[in-house]
Amino acid sequence: MSTFTLAAAQSCSVPLDIAANVQHHLQLIHAAAQHGVQWLVFPELSLTGYELPHLAALAKPPHEWLDEDLLPLQQAAQQLGMSITVGLPVQLAGLNKPCIAALTLHPHAAPSLYCKQYLHGSEREFAASPTLDGTAPAAHVQRLLASSQSSNPATVSLPIASAICFDSNQAAHAQAAAHAGAQVYAAGVLVSPQSYAADAALWQQAAQANRLCVLIANHGAPSGPYASAGRSACWAPDGTLLGEVAGLGTALLVVQITPPLENKSASIAHGYCYTSYQIDSKFNQPTFYKDTP
Repeated sequence: MSTFTLAAAQSCSVPLDIAANVQHHLQLIHAAAQHGVQWLVFPELSLTGYELPHLAALAKPPHEWLDEDLLPLQQAAQQLGMSITVGLPVQLAGLNKPCIAALTLHPHAAPSLYCKQYLHGSEREFAASPTLDGTAPAAHVQRLLASSQSSNPATVSLPIASAICFDSNQAAHAQAAAHAGAQVYAAGVLVSPQSYAADAALWQQAAQANRLCVLIANHGAPSGPYASAGRSACWAPDGTLLGEVAGLGTALLVVQITPPLENKSASIAHGYCYTSYQIDSKFNQPTFYKDTP
């Protein structure tokens, strides 16, 4: 039976400074590699910060991101054998506004792009969704191959679905992921202290209702004008909270998963363990930041 090691990277974004954020990502990536992480998930818009008025200026087509700013991260993915999901704004052909996206860099496969489907509040003014209102959510599922060798590696894999913040509040989104065969639902978010309890209840419900492991990567500091709760976390498919980061700051939540892949309906909470690594907890949250929209 194969074990998979995933992690939520609770990062602190420097506003509008992509180069600085790439370096911060690399620090977390190398820290994660020391713990055998195979798939690392960063928060929403981790590479730019949650700077909605600047999305249009920051956004690039995916190939430009890959040819320029993301080269150090792609090289790290290849050198460390790790899949890395980062948050960034992308400009897609045919859309008059950028998308809030999650781009996964793989060590041995082409990068994979997911765009946020459910926009919230002021996001609608600055961003677009590639799906039309009223359409069923489309699941974005990728597979993490086990590190161990097998005579048939394609059958030894963990299906992981992507989500971005408000996506994870929609029951239909997690349900679509489960119907597409996902066993992990990984979301990069920006969630405030005021909203955290309600959102955490939804994440727990998504895990339990769909037999999913739900992994949440939140910002470790305010981003844009909004506060963050930190507390990146993970729930098992039976709704058990496996663990969460203790508040704010830069941290990793590393989760090891040994599920019975052949029988998704089985109780698999005991196939999970977690460790939280607090890298920098010195951040003190100012009081003037708003709640998230």
